[in-house]
Amino acid sequence: MKILFIHQGAQSFVKKDLDILREKHEVRELKFSGKKGLFLNLLPDLWELLLGVIWCDITFSWFGKLHAFFAVILSRILGRKSVVVAGGDDAAMQTMIGRPYGIFSHPVKGWFGKIIFRLANRVIAISEYNYQEIIANTPVLPEKVKMIYHGFDPALFFHGEEIDKENIVITVGSIDAENYWRKGYFLIKEVARSFPKIPFYIIGLHDGDTIRKLERDKPDNLFFPGPFYGEELVAMLSRAKVYLQLSEWESFGCALAEAMLCECVPVVYRGTALPEVVGDCGYYVDSFDPDKIAVQIKAALKDEDLGKKARERIVSHFPLQKRRDLLLKTINDLMGAKEK
Repeated sequence: MKILFIHQGAQSFVKKDLDILREKHEVRELKFSGKKGLFLNLLPDLWELLLGVIWCDITFSWFGKLHAFFAVILSRILGRKSVVVAGGDDAAMQTMIGRPYGIFSHPVKGWFGKIIFRLANRVIAISEYNYQEIIANTPVLPEKVKMIYHGFDPALFFHGEEIDKENIVITVGSIDAENYWRKGYFLIKEVARSFPKIPFYIIGLHDGDTIRKLERDKPDNLFFPGPFYGEELVAMLSRAKVYLQLSEWESFGCALAEAMLCECVPVVYRGTALPEVVGDCGYYVDSFDPDKIAVQIKAALKDEDLGKKARERIVSHFPLQKRRDLLLKTINDLMGAKEK
């Protein structure tokens, strides 16, 4: 089959699905820039999208955003099938620390979202929480939604039989205005004050305004080294004893799973999809009280066994092969083909 694979950025989880589909099908990749401003700015993307839909049998959109809106409409007009992976705020309607979050919290964006989910032939969720959010917030028919967890290759996060873990606390994610609140970076800044001798790292791309806000009056043990990728990131995760994820909202938590593969002990907020990833292999916080968070971090730093158990959980519960099999089956079922 011919698949038009549409995205707005090739994050690692997007690239995985692209590689999976290329194993069995002819795939054309389209990065939809979605330039802001006048509608005319979208015309080059829309022209390429139109040509791609004419060519393909199925459009496959990662995230139900503007590119998916045009993809599902053109798919309907031209008699093509459409798949949308709803893996982020595209299915959310949340209030976080008094702030509305998610496309369905916005009246205009929510209207676009309703069209996407109503017209798509298949919607893929990436967690049970994400699945329930899609059912609750969108007009999609439940039988159109398929839940397929993210998958991970443990070999890519293998650091050797033994490694000397260091008392380091690490968080991975873009440092921007949204994540300052959503991922709890403002809390990490306060929690780090309780551990003056323990380095805390927030690793990721950052914008100027947010990094200046975090650097203002920060403790000396809090660092923002920028983004790490590939082996460099694995090396850093392999050194760290604790992975801290204070997100008030997550649809899954890929960086968390990768840290667990590197035998980091997770300390996470008990909310949304994070417990699905961590299970009984980590420490939970139930409030955003820095003192209570510090208590859990202290326990995690002393834990000598949970890191290996955390890795085993990701290996057993979220294998890449399972996502591969279910994703290919979903595509084949959609086209009425038998799985080979």
